Amino acid sequence: MDKRDAGFFGAGLLTGAALYKIFVQSGRRDEGRIRADDDDQVVVTGGSLTIASKYGFESGTDSKTAVHIHKTRDLREVEVQYTNQSGTFTADMTVSGRVQIDIVYTDLSNPGTPPDTVSFTTNGQGQNLSVTSQGGQFGNIKPAEKPKKTLQHGKCWKVQKITVSGTQTLKAGVLGPYYCDSDGQCILTLHYHCSNGPDRCP
Repeated sequence: MDKRDAGFFGAGLLTGAALYKIFVQSGRRDEGRIRADDDDQVVVTGGSLTIASKYGFESGTDSKTAVHIHKTRDLREVEVQYTNQSGTFTADMTVSGRVQIDIVYTDLSNPGTPPDTVSFTTNGQGQNLSVTSQGGQFGNIKPAEKPKKTLQHGKCWKVQKITVSGTQTLKAGVLGPYYCDSDGQCILTLHYHCSNGPDRCP
């Protein structure tokens, strides 16, 4: 039976095949949400955007982009947990085809500083997952570091907004964009799926 992980930024997709999940969190660390098995996590904690992956990333075509080493998995589900003045809410959606998820990462202490946009994208089949920082933070992976399992943004800012683009079918919640509170309390979960079984999607 495949293992599942419900971590900092989200919960799991229930399927009969292998799961691969990526978590993104910004804001205060909540130990009660940590459930670490064999799935991947992208975690933003303590105001510092960190992407942690079980399988890792390699450099893309430029200094701004890192590409997941498994090109044939496909992104199946996205969950966003966000907190604002009205409370904490969760949106859960299945996705298909080309998907883009934009995270506006902002220096809230200095509104004059231009924000960075961190984007996860896939191709038209939902595969070949990549992450790009307009600030140029993720693509400089040395050959000796490949695959790199932790990517660090380098700025201690806050997640301000998350937008999911592409074909979406809501399972719970509402369609975005999703705005975070002043502490950047947003949780994003990407479910990167392998139909061939665990570790069989090169």
